[in-house]
Amino acid sequence: MNEDVLNTLNAVTEVSDAVAAQSVDYPKATSLPICQLLGFGKPRLEIRRYRI
Repeated sequence: MNEDVLNTLNAVTEVSDAVAAQSVDYPKATSLPICQLLGFGKPRLEIRRYRI
């Protein structure tokens, strides 16, 4: 399976609703099916995937 994924990097301590909404809008704007949000603000990496 070959899928294009848009990665977004974020360095805030908490992923807010606004950041999540922006990550959902990126695939719509770029025509890529998946956006992966990587949050580096906590001691442990937070990964969220959004599919349109």
